[in-house]
Amino acid sequence: MKKYNKPLKWETPEELESVIEKYFNNCIKSGEVPTVTGLAFALGTTRDTLLRYEKNDECNWLKRCDESVRHAYRDTIKRAKSFIESRYEQALFQQGKTVGAIFTLKNNYGYVDKQEIEQTNKRIEVKLED
Repeated sequence: MKKYNKPLKWETPEELESVIEKYFNNCIKSGEVPTVTGLAFALGTTRDTLLRYEKNDECNWLKRCDESVRHAYRDTIKRAKSFIESRYEQALFQQGKTVGAIFTLKNNYGYVDKQEIEQTNKRIEVKLED
């Protein structure tokens, strides 16, 4: 019999989604920008634990669930993170609020500044006359 360190924080993916919705509604009412760490705090866990739930193949606690339930937990967290990401993307278009949004998108969502350089090599023939 396998021993799991801790029980799941939420009985069902639907319960998890309900707590997430409450967090987002509170953010909207208060004008607070939602964050992954803030979401984790509202869920009564840590950012690292929340991200382990998202990567359910690395989460021992989810191994006791069947695959469809594991995917439901993962997809719920991914949707929540996508909502947070979309809020930061929207902030990019608000004057004076872009620096924090850029920082978060780069450090938490894999965004990068990219400069594309197109290089073409042309063959040049030089004929020397004697």
